[in-house]
This record gives sequence, C-alpha cells and structure tokens, in this order.
Amino acid sequence: MKSKLILLVEDNPDDVKLTLKAFERSRLANKVEVAWDGVEAIDFLFGTGKHAGRDLSIMPQVVLLDLKM
Repeated sequence: MKSKLILLVEDNPDDVKLTLKAFERSRLANKVEVAWDGVEAIDFLFGTGKHAGRDLSIMPQVVLLDLKM
C-alpha cells in the first residue's frame, strides 16, 4: 500500500519541527511536504512556481493548515 502524502502549511519553523517530531514519535511513515505560506501551498497543489513539473497525480490526502499565518 502506498503512503499517503500530507501537506503541512506552516510559516513558523519551530512549529514545523514540533509537528514533524510528533509524526516521528507516532511512527507516522507518510511523506510530509512543507509549504511555508499560502502561495507556496497553492503552487504545490497546482504544480506551479517552484513546484512546476511535479507529478500532479500525487495529491495530498491531508492538508494541515496554520490558520494564523
């Protein structure tokens, strides 16, 4: 079974570290892609900007979004 992709949208590096550490401690083996702002998240989802050319058939199953960015 393929691992499901998680998109983490977070602008605070400390919160990213804490989230990834929590995933690691929970033995979560999913690939996590980090977007540092909303623009980068949209670029990732649509395969534009620095994510141009990525395989758009692989979409995140979960998006964790910092609401106070």
